[in-house]
Amino acid sequence: MKWGKTLVLGAALLMALPAVLNAQVKSSSLSRDSIMIGDQVIWKSVIDLPECDSIVVEPYSRILAEDTAANKVEVVAEFALDTARLRKLAGEIEARVILTSFDSGSYVLPKPQIAYFKDGDIHYIDFGSTPKIDVNTIQIDTTAFEAKPIKGQIRYPVTFKEILPWIIGALLLAALIWLGIKLVRKILRKRAEAMVQDPPHVIALRELENIRQKNLWQSGKEKEFYTNVTETLRKYIEKMYGVSALEKTTSEIFQELQQTDIQQARFDELHELFQMADLVKFAKMSPEKEENENAIPVSVRFVNDTYEQYLAKQAAAEAAKRAKAQAESTEVKDTAESVNNHRGGEKE
Repeated sequence: MKWGKTLVLGAALLMALPAVLNAQVKSSSLSRDSIMIGDQVIWKSVIDLPECDSIVVEPYSRILAEDTAANKVEVVAEFALDTARLRKLAGEIEARVILTSFDSGSYVLPKPQIAYFKDGDIHYIDFGSTPKIDVNTIQIDTTAFEAKPIKGQIRYPVTFKEILPWIIGALLLAALIWLGIKLVRKILRKRAEAMVQDPPHVIALRELENIRQKNLWQSGKEKEFYTNVTETLRKYIEKMYGVSALEKTTSEIFQELQQTDIQQARFDELHELFQMADLVKFAKMSPEKEENENAIPVSVRFVNDTYEQYLAKQAAAEAAKRAKAQAESTEVKDTAESVNNHRGGEKE
């Protein structure tokens, strides 16, 4: 007898299993059965969903457009599923859509098309009977209707509370403008101070030291290394010799530098460095280790020697100027003494 009861219960569970595996609509209702024209109503359905792979929802606006009996109903927000429960793809899931209508009447809503995929098969959820929505309009008593003139626009006095945000906004804008002007002035002042304080050779040597500390060629960045070095030297040449080095090619730069008094040894070293940089930048040549190591020392030597040459030239010019002034002073003194002696002889 016990085995018989067990077999009967097992058969009952097997018969009930398909019902558990299929989706069921546990409840489906409107937030209101009737609305006024233009009002909105929420249609909420609770679906008991079996474990599945994915869910597909057909746009309800398309279903309404194809339904001749309910095409006066419009969708405000399409069917949305409860995302918090949707992550599991199983259990009770809430689906809701927001509807409205601008035509009075009674409309039976068509069935939504919601389906789920399981093991490669698609299963549509049967909503059974769907609710009806009544859309009412405002009844106007035309017999008692009396046309009245349109009233003019009512003007209320402006309160301090209304203009307070504008005052605060104007103050904030003025503060931002003041801070901006102060910041720009500070930046310009720092730039002017830097331009006055640092001569060209100091700027060049500082930039070359920064390039050396970056270890660019040691990490395989030869192109960036030679580009930074030659860019620094171009700026130095432009400030020291008045050559537009930033806008000229290597050959054009050295054609103009030939007219200067740069020492031949420094000229040749610099020319060789620029040619090497052009090969690295444009021909993708990989220099030897010694060539990379010599780039910074050659640049520093060029800057130091040319600046010392500039200082010596300035000192010679100052000495010549002082000698000329002294000679002129001596000449004037001798002329004055000669005139005095001549006048003394005439008196005797």
